[in-house]
This record gives sequence, C-alpha cells and structure tokens, in this order.
Amino acid sequence: MSEFKIYRGRDKGEQCWRWRLVDSNHKNIAMSEESFIKSSVKRSIKTIKDKVNLSTPVFLDESNEDTDKGYRFEYFQSEKNSEWYWRLKAGNHEFMAIGGEGFSSKQSILKSIENVRVEMGRAKIIFENPEDDPVCEARNQDDTKENPSIPPGS
Repeated sequence: MSEFKIYRGRDKGEQCWRWRLVDSNHKNIAMSEESFIKSSVKRSIKTIKDKVNLSTPVFLDESNEDTDKGYRFEYFQSEKNSEWYWRLKAGNHEFMAIGGEGFSSKQSILKSIENVRVEMGRAKIIFENPEDDPVCEARNQDDTKENPSIPPGS
C-alpha cells in the first residue's frame, strides 16, 4: 500500500513540514515541492488526492496548453544530464509536487506519471514519526490531563 509520509524538514521553523509519496516497494515516487506549516500539510495532500487521478492531463513542458483549468503533469528532459523529470502543476501555475528521480527515456517518465496518478488517489496519509501526528499529540495531552503524573509528550 502506498503512503503519503509527512515529515519535518531540515529547517526547524514552523513552516518546515513536507511530504513524500512512497509506493508499496518503499520507493519515493513523488515529493512536495514546497514546505508547509504543520496545520496545512495534510490539507494540501487531501487536495492533491481529490484533484489528481488517471484523467489528470500530462503535457510536454514546452506545451502552451492553458493550465488554468486545473492540475496537470508536465514532463521535460534536462539539458544537464539528458534525463526525464516530471512535476505536478496546479491551475494557478504553482508547482505542487516533483518526481522522486530522473528517467532515461520518455516512455519511462510517462509510465512513472501514470503510476503516480494511481498511487496518489489510493495512498493513505501518515506522519513518518507517529508522535508528530496532531491526533497523537491531542491524545497525549488528554492523557496528561487525566493523569497529572504523566509528563507532557510522554
């Protein structure tokens, strides 16, 4: 089963939460393009899960197709290493996700995008460190209230 794994980025500030989509073989197949505050990272993933599916369009990056109609995948070949990469773009032109690796052929990148479109819809959302999950934090706070001898965060 694939999973969106939420984790704390290197920056220890408030806006340092990121996600990666991991397939059933434990391979990173997509990751967030930007960092989020903790309270919005899950909401961002849910939006992607709602908007991305097998009918999400795929375009070569040089395409001048209108992107104001919703989410789309764009793929391109790097001039630096000649590998193929993809990114997920929202209707407002913001990049929402990028692929986990480069691919040697156009056929491989298109197969990867198809896989990501499927996995995004069925992946469950988890925190890499379960103690970071607000549900777990709330439960710990409730336990502390019920039993004051338990130190917070234990």
